[in-house]
Amino acid sequence: PDGNLWVEGCGKRRRLDGTFETAPECPFAAWVPLPCAQDIYGNFWSLAEGDCGRQVLVLPANAPALWQVAGLEAGRWDYLLTDSVGFIWVAGAAGWRRFCPRQAEAGWQVLRDNFPQSAVTATGLSPADLALVACASGAVLELDANAAGAVLLHSLATLPKAAHCVHTDRHGAIWAATEDALYYREAAANAWQRSWEKKRGRLPGGGNHDIFSAPLKGKLYVGGGWAGAWGLPPRDHVCDELFAFDGQGESWEVASRMYLPRRYNGTAELDGRIESIDLANETMIVSGVSVQL
Repeated sequence: PDGNLWVEGCGKRRRLDGTFETAPECPFAAWVPLPCAQDIYGNFWSLAEGDCGRQVLVLPANAPALWQVAGLEAGRWDYLLTDSVGFIWVAGAAGWRRFCPRQAEAGWQVLRDNFPQSAVTATGLSPADLALVACASGAVLELDANAAGAVLLHSLATLPKAAHCVHTDRHGAIWAATEDALYYREAAANAWQRSWEKKRGRLPGGGNHDIFSAPLKGKLYVGGGWAGAWGLPPRDHVCDELFAFDGQGESWEVASRMYLPRRYNGTAELDGRIESIDLANETMIVSGVSVQL
C-alpha cells in the first residue's frame, strides 16, 4: 500500500528508489507479515496466521519498528480493509468487526444488526473509497456510516453468482468477476472521476494537509504539512519532510528533510530550486536532497 515491495517472510523490503531496508519485526508471527492496507492515519494493518486463527496486527506510524497485536481476538478472519473515513473493517467466518482509531478506547465493534448473513467472497473499495463487499448471495454492497457512526449499507448490484473479485478503476467504474463472467458498472453521471483522475500514490504522513506544492524537473514537491490525526492512537503531527511525487511512476518519496517541522508554509520553485517560506519569514532553500539556509 506504500509503493514499497514487501515479500512475506523476508527480513528486507525494497524501497521505490531501489534501496533495501529492514522490514519491521513481528514477535507474534512465525514470519514477517505483509501489510494488507494502510489507513488514513499512516498505520499499516495485516492478518497473520497463529495457533488460534488469524491475528489482526498493526504497524503504527509513530512506532514503525515493530508490529503490534491490534486488540482483536484471533479467529477466522479472511478479509481486512480500510476506508477513506478512517474505519478498519475485518470480516470472515467469525463475523464482522469495525474499529475506529480515533475512538481506540471503544475497541472493536461487533456488527450484527442489518448485516447480511451471506458469507463474504471479495472486498475492495467503492468509487467513494468506502468498503466494497461482495457476498455469496451475489449482493455487492458499500459500507458507509452516518454522523452518529451507525453503519449504512448501500446496495450497488445483485449478481447471478458470487463475485470472487471486485475492483473500482480510476475512472469510477466497478468491475466484478464471478467464476464464469465479468460484470461492469459504469461510473455515475456525477462521479468526480469523470473530471479528475485518481493517481495510485498516496502522500505520506497520514492525513497530511495544510500544504502547498511546486513542480520541478518532472516532479511535484510538497514541504512539510500537518496531520491532525496520525499514528495510533492518532495525535497531532507536523511533518519535517520534503515530499516528491513522480507522475510517471505515480509514487511519493521523501526527497529531503527540513531542519524543523513546518506547516502553513509556502512552497515554490525559484531558479531550479525548491523554496519553502514559513510564517516567520524564514526561508529554506532545497535543491535535490541538500538543504541550505
